[in-house]
Amino acid sequence: MLGGAGDPAWSSVVNLSHFDGSNGSSTFTNSSTSGATAFTQGGSSDVLSTTQFVFGTASLRRGSSGTCVATQLENYYVFGTNDFTVEFRFRPDTVQTANIFDMRQSGGGNAAVPTIYTLSNGTLVYYHSNTDRITSSTGVITATTWAAIALSRVSGTTRLFVNGTQVGSSYTDSTNYNVTARGCCGSYTAQQTNAYYDEVRISNGAYGSGAGRYSGNYTIATAPFPNF
Repeated sequence: MLGGAGDPAWSSVVNLSHFDGSNGSSTFTNSSTSGATAFTQGGSSDVLSTTQFVFGTASLRRGSSGTCVATQLENYYVFGTNDFTVEFRFRPDTVQTANIFDMRQSGGGNAAVPTIYTLSNGTLVYYHSNTDRITSSTGVITATTWAAIALSRVSGTTRLFVNGTQVGSSYTDSTNYNVTARGCCGSYTAQQTNAYYDEVRISNGAYGSGAGRYSGNYTIATAPFPNF
């Protein structure tokens, strides 16, 4: 689904964060109509920045203080056995071994909730329930470069994408992601990643059809994701 037109899976979108606004603002807006909580500032260095962005006027600057920029724990972010997609633009200052999108509960529990992390060699990994499920080749994430990252489950198969190209193997995924979850840019544990985030969209098939957006390689958006 490209940005700039109506989204046929709009009813499944529980969080759409463009991270637009004035430089230094700590107000982050969820543009979906789901009623799910928006991201909130984790530390004083987590603010909107006009220094880097993909679309719009700004992006989220994830700093080194405090916990991650996260939503509240709530059922909107629980995927169950439904299709889902988590996607975002990501630009790290340096590539570290650290979680870059973490949906776990406080305390960093290892239940069936999605987590995406990088290794210092640029490998991207999808992890849940104490196990790495999808591992890319090295070098797919590089420092000071925007990457479009997407994790998408369609009809029981989960795939990981970078810039519209599948990385790693397809994961046969019958998991019931039934633990109360959050959206978290960064890591909910002590790991820290100085980075920019833009265009975060979470689609949950518990709320509408089409949430599993990508079953193969696709063309990444050339405009902001639509708000309808």
